[in-house]
Amino acid sequence: MTVVSVVMPCYNAESFIAQAIESVISQTFTKFELIVVDNMSVDSSVEIIKKYMARDCRIKLLSNTKSRGAAATRNLGIEEAKGRYIAFLDSDDLWMPRKLEFQIALMDSRGIPFTFTSYSVIDTKGKLVSTRIRGSSIGYLDLLKTNLIGCLTVVYDTEYFGKQFMSTKTKREDYALWLNLLKNISSAVPLIEVLASYRIHPTQSSSSKLDMAKENWRLYRYVEGLSFWRACYYFLHYAWHGISETLRAKSKV
Repeated sequence: MTVVSVVMPCYNAESFIAQAIESVISQTFTKFELIVVDNMSVDSSVEIIKKYMARDCRIKLLSNTKSRGAAATRNLGIEEAKGRYIAFLDSDDLWMPRKLEFQIALMDSRGIPFTFTSYSVIDTKGKLVSTRIRGSSIGYLDLLKTNLIGCLTVVYDTEYFGKQFMSTKTKREDYALWLNLLKNISSAVPLIEVLASYRIHPTQSSSSKLDMAKENWRLYRYVEGLSFWRACYYFLHYAWHGISETLRAKSKV
């Protein structure tokens, strides 16, 4: 019986995808399917995935027929999902063994349709960089100020929301999805436990942060449809949060 569908996009992830898959199949909660969606990788990613498929029937592989963005790639996995709950893990990130156990127990016992967790940030060698603790419930207006919800930590309930897909109108596709879910409920509920690890890479530069800021503005104005001045208000919150995070990181060096 499949209870949770885990959607994992993949593109040239041969260095890390085995670790990502291992972190899913090592879950103490076992009623899941892992849907890996390959976006035309040219390295050995697909061969690695197929080796795991031969060992574990819960793993499925889908392949894009042409190169598509992250949103469309994840959406293909959501379309094929058989589980009540949808969860996300990128092919270079990791879960702690009891992540699904803790989240599904909370959601089932309290009827909560949207949860997320705290997570750590690691480098390419797996060394801890920082920890992002999430201990407060987050509503729509809270989330507009900045995206505090890590994609690798989310689980949402399709019995409550139906299948909800990521927006292809913005590169902040996960952020847009969380905002859309929060239009239907008062808040998303966190688990304060650190249950996942998000991997950062040297290629994530200040120029990509500038691009992300531009995408945030586009999301406010053209996806969420905020007025100019309301978008300015939330963009200033977003910018201040980013500056604060940078200063905190530098203070720990």
